[in-house]
Amino acid sequence: MRIFQGSTDLDISPIGEKQLEYLKKRFENIHIDKIYSSPLIQRVILYLKENLGGEISLSRTAEKFGVSDEHLSRTFKKQTGFCFSEYLTLYRLQKAEYMLKNEPGRSINGVAFSCGFNDSNYFSYKFKKAYGKSPKKISKKS
Repeated sequence: MRIFQGSTDLDISPIGEKQLEYLKKRFENIHIDKIYSSPLIQRVILYLKENLGGEISLSRTAEKFGVSDEHLSRTFKKQTGFCFSEYLTLYRLQKAEYMLKNEPGRSINGVAFSCGFNDSNYFSYKFKKAYGKSPKKISKKS
């Protein structure tokens, strides 16, 4: 089952235990500090990490690193096991979860924008799909 496919996500509502387990395993596989054999992918992941709150796209990133969209997409998937947009979304959600749990007083809107989501409603939707709980509930547990 694929949750994200390119720039389109598949509807998985209502989310069940199998889907939550799948997402948890996918999240566990994102290692932002992992060393990849491709120097290009190492630089791209560092770029994603440093610019998480900005507008990041496959084509802008490919242009920044002087490669074609197709080359970056293929190399990224081969090295990380994720398509570019899936990795970016999952990393943004991981960062948001960390911020909600460890930075009390931060608004959900502030967390959403800090992690690169331009729409807090969309952020809440994606977060709930991934974690089975709203960002508000995660924030209140802290």
